[in-house]
Amino acid sequence: MSFSVEKKDNYTLLQYQSSTLDVDAFIAELAKHADAHILADLTSLESIENLDLEPLASETERFSENKKSLIVILKEAHLESFEDYVAVVPTLHEAEDYLEMEDIERKLGF
Repeated sequence: MSFSVEKKDNYTLLQYQSSTLDVDAFIAELAKHADAHILADLTSLESIENLDLEPLASETERFSENKKSLIVILKEAHLESFEDYVAVVPTLHEAEDYLEMEDIERKLGF
């Protein structure tokens, strides 16, 4: 599993660089950065069929409990497959906007 990691001012960008996803390795990578808001760019994935995405639900809860955001960037064709487990958007710009909205909600106590 190959990720590039780029620390930004208010989040960490994980860019996945493979066409297939090892969910366990992905979750292990997320755990390394659990103290930050994570935008995970998975647009390199060609297919997400037959993946067990259930572990992402508990990972999303863990981030939320720690007042952090986990947002996944995917090709539009894959958005529906992930949406039950984690916040998903089709572009980095939308991910940044989503993060800002979640941050405002946290500050307002939602």
